[in-house]
Amino acid sequence: MKKFFIVLGTIMFGVSAFMIYLGYDKITNYTNLSSSIDSTGSISNSLRNNAYVGGDAYNYIINSNYATGFFVLAVLFVILGFGFIIIGYLQSIESLNESLKYLNKKQIDLVSNANSKVNNT
Repeated sequence: MKKFFIVLGTIMFGVSAFMIYLGYDKITNYTNLSSSIDSTGSISNSLRNNAYVGGDAYNYIINSNYATGFFVLAVLFVILGFGFIIIGYLQSIESLNESLKYLNKKQIDLVSNANSKVNNT
């Protein structure tokens, strides 16, 4: 079960890295629709990338809000990742403690049996 939580924590780190990528893309990858006349005289429109309204300033504001949201999600997934890894670590400690209690009980039984044999002779 502890491996499950460690794998889940690792997946959360991967999702966090993807969220950071999406946020960085919103900030750095912006192109607004612009028309231009090419050499043949026809009008060509360039692709709009992360552009939502006509004004550049508004698009930058919208993209910064998207980026902030993605970065907050990235932090959330990092916290979840560390939480899952800590849970896995605590479960491994708990299973180790149970094993030690079992071994300690067996050792106490062996010592008490040895003492009773010595007292009987």
